[in-house]
Amino acid sequence: PIKIRITTNRKSEYRSIGHSIKKSDWSKSKKRVKTTNTEYKEINYEIEKELKTLEKVFIERGMVSFNRTNVFEYTENYIRSILKKNKYYSAKRYKTLLNHLESFTDKTLEFYDIDKEFLLEFRTHLEDKVAARNTAKGNSPNSINNYLKTLSSIINKAIADGTYVGINPFHHHKCSIFGKWHI
Repeated sequence: PIKIRITTNRKSEYRSIGHSIKKSDWSKSKKRVKTTNTEYKEINYEIEKELKTLEKVFIERGMVSFNRTNVFEYTENYIRSILKKNKYYSAKRYKTLLNHLESFTDKTLEFYDIDKEFLLEFRTHLEDKVAARNTAKGNSPNSINNYLKTLSSIINKAIADGTYVGINPFHHHKCSIFGKWHI
């Protein structure tokens, strides 16, 4: 059974969403149903719906405030902080990553949306759809790996400061210099 745990004053209460799945269909890092389950969209929708309802109730009661920062907002804040330290090259690298992410997905990207599938699709996007500067060719494998390392860096920073509670999907996969993914 899928249940949402609500903890108040160190006492936990569990709220069922009315669905059960196999343990192998549950993503611990995303805290959502994996795509291997045929009903994953419906169940994940129910989870989101229940979380939003609970969030609204808790905020109205003044019990808790939620700060669900997405990847774009978090990265833009980080860019502002490094510009204050006059790190222009680093800021440019993160801005370029944001531009590529924006051409790939919408600005509602949450940290928990980034998994192995997302990374592989983003890598393909960088290879096929993004042309290198001053050339009609695609990006080199080194450039693509640098963009992915920058994305991994953002995820690590979000985990370190507590903005994202999850696992960095890059830790389970290694990028080689030639752009191959190894599990």
